[in-house]
Amino acid sequence: MGAARSCAEKPWCLSPHACDRDGQTYLDLVTAIPSHGQCGTFDEEVIEVECPAGAIFPETLQNLKLLDRHFLVFCGTSNLVALRWVLRFGASPSTHDSNSTTGLHVACRSGSGSVVSELLRHRPSLDRADVAGWTPLHVAARMSRCSIVVLLLKAGAPIWVRNSHGELPSDMCLDGATHSAFASFQEYLLSSPQINAAAWSFYWDRPEAEDSEAPLPTPFFTPQHPIANFRGQKEAVLIATRVFNAQPGYGIAFIRAAGLAHDYPRSSSKFLYQDGINRKAVGHFLGQTFAMCETLRLAFFSRCEFWNTGVVSALVEARRGFDWPEELQQMSRIVYAIAINWWTCHEEAQNFQNLQQEAEAPLVELDEIRGLDLKTDIGSAEALQHMMLSVLCLHHYMHEQRNDMDFEAWKTLQSSQGTAGEIPDELLYKIWRVVRKEALPQLSVPGLTGSSGGSHSLKIVLPEADGTSLEEGDKTLLENVEQTEQSLAQSEQIPWLQGLPSLQGWLNVSTPGLEADVKGRLWASVCLGLLFFSLSPRAAAPEAFVSLSGVFPSWDGGSIILEKWRSIDGKSESSSPSNNFVTGALLKPDGSWKECNFLKVELGLTPQEDPQSWLSWLGSIENTRSWV
Repeated sequence: MGAARSCAEKPWCLSPHACDRDGQTYLDLVTAIPSHGQCGTFDEEVIEVECPAGAIFPETLQNLKLLDRHFLVFCGTSNLVALRWVLRFGASPSTHDSNSTTGLHVACRSGSGSVVSELLRHRPSLDRADVAGWTPLHVAARMSRCSIVVLLLKAGAPIWVRNSHGELPSDMCLDGATHSAFASFQEYLLSSPQINAAAWSFYWDRPEAEDSEAPLPTPFFTPQHPIANFRGQKEAVLIATRVFNAQPGYGIAFIRAAGLAHDYPRSSSKFLYQDGINRKAVGHFLGQTFAMCETLRLAFFSRCEFWNTGVVSALVEARRGFDWPEELQQMSRIVYAIAINWWTCHEEAQNFQNLQQEAEAPLVELDEIRGLDLKTDIGSAEALQHMMLSVLCLHHYMHEQRNDMDFEAWKTLQSSQGTAGEIPDELLYKIWRVVRKEALPQLSVPGLTGSSGGSHSLKIVLPEADGTSLEEGDKTLLENVEQTEQSLAQSEQIPWLQGLPSLQGWLNVSTPGLEADVKGRLWASVCLGLLFFSLSPRAAAPEAFVSLSGVFPSWDGGSIILEKWRSIDGKSESSSPSNNFVTGALLKPDGSWKECNFLKVELGLTPQEDPQSWLSWLGSIENTRSWV
C-alpha cells in the first residue's frame, strides 16, 4: 500500500476518511487506527500504513449488500453452519470489501480449517490479491496458520506471487512449522516434472488448535455508586423506560446513575423485564458489541428456565423477554448467551441424573431431544450456539421466505467437514420436523435477509403524554405517533418528560473552576430533583443530569449559580463541608456513565426566562428535596 503522511498542524486528527497525498482512502486495518490526512497540510514524515492482512471493518464493508457483509463476517468465525446459511440466502462467495479482502483472506486470518475448506469448495481464485498485493496464502503465512497453509498449497495456491513490497508468502513465515511446510512443498515441486499438489502431504509435531469451543466471555461491569437514589420511584422508572425505548444505552446508563437498580449485571438486566419496555429495543441493545452488552446478555438469560429444554423450546423460553433483532450478527451474539446459560444450567446438574426424570416439562411441549440427552449429543456450548442460530435460519427459510427444505438438505447444512463432531440424525430429524410442522412466532425474524444494503437500526420511539411507549402490542400505554409529534410542535417539551411536572428551557451552561470546563447552550429540564441536559427539546434521551440534592441556587444578576453549599458574605455555611462539588452524570450510548464533579455550575438564562421561576424549581423543598 501507499504511505500516508502525518498532519503537521493537526496531529490530533482522527478523521475516519484518512488519506494520503493523492486523496486515496487508506486505513491501518491491523491496528484499526486511521492514518492522518485530509487536513490541508503535510510534513515530510512518512508513516507506513499496515497492510489489511485479512482484516475487515465497518468502514470497508459499508458499500456491500447485507448478506455479503454477513458472509465476510462469518468467514472470520468458526460458525460453518451460519456461513452455509448466508450463502444459501444469496450471498456471493466471491464478494470482497473495499480493500479487495475476500472471504478466503478473512478465513485465513481467523484460522478455521473447516471454514477454509468450505470456501475452497466454491473454487475461489487463489491468486486473488488485496490492495496490498496479499493473497490468502500471504495472510495464512503471516498469521502462522500452518494447517491453513497446507490446505491452500494442496489446493494449488501460487507460492511465487509477490505482494506490493516484493515479498513471497514463504518470506512472511513467523514460526518454524509454517516455514517447514513451505520448504517441504518446494522440495516436492522439484522432485518430479509431473506433480499433483493435492497428493503432497506434510505433518508437523504441534499443529495449532482449531475450532475449539470458545471460552466464556470475561465479564465487564465496573460497579459505581449512583449519584441519586430513585429506587422504587414510579416517575423515575417511567422516565427510564421512555429513555430506554428510544435510546437503550442511555436508558441503562440512567437507571445505574440514578440508583433505579443495583449496579451489578443481574439487577440491571432485571429492569429490562419491566412493563412498558420495548422488547424490540431490548433485543437491539443486547445484540450490540459493547463490552457491557456482553455481560448483560449473560445476566439477562440467566433468569430463563432452561432446565430440560431442547434446542427449539430453549429458544422459545429465552424469547419471552425480548424481540429478535433483524441483524444476523446481533442474533448470533444473543444466541451465544442463550447457549452458554443453557449449558451452564445442565453442567451444574450433571451429577443429578435423577432430576431429568422428575423435572417438569417445559412451557412449550415439543417433540425434541432435551436436557442432558441433548447435552451429550450436541457435545459443546459452541455447537449448541451454532445449532440454535441454524434453527432460526431454518425457520426463516421455511416460513418467512416460504421455501421448502427436505431432511437431507438440512442434514447436509449441519454436517462438519470430518467425522468428529457429527450430530446424530435423530436429533437433527426431530428439530427439522418441529420447525417444518408450523411457524412459531417466537422464532420469527421476517427481516433477517433484507435486501437493503444499509445497516439495520432501531427506530426512535417517542413516548405518549400518559407515560407510554410506542410498542405496537401495548395499547393501554399509547395512542399514536402523530399526536405526539403535534403536541411537541405546539409546546417544546422533552418527549421523555411528557405529562410530568417540569420546568424546561434553553440555558447557557458553564462549569468554571476545573480543567474539564463545560460550556455550551443546552436544553435544560428540571424534574424529580434532577437537572437534565439535552441537545434539543426533541432529544430522545438526556446527555447528562445533575443531582440537586444539597445544591443551593443563587442569582448573581446575570446567571444562576449552583453550588454544593450556600455562601453567606463570601463564607460557606459550613466551614468544612463533606463534599464541595456539584455532582453530575454523563450518560453514554454503551450503557456506561461517568461521574463529573464541579465546583459550581453557572446557568445563563435567556431574556425571556424568569430567574425566580428557575430558582424556585432548582432549590425549593417541594420540588427538590422531597424527591431525593
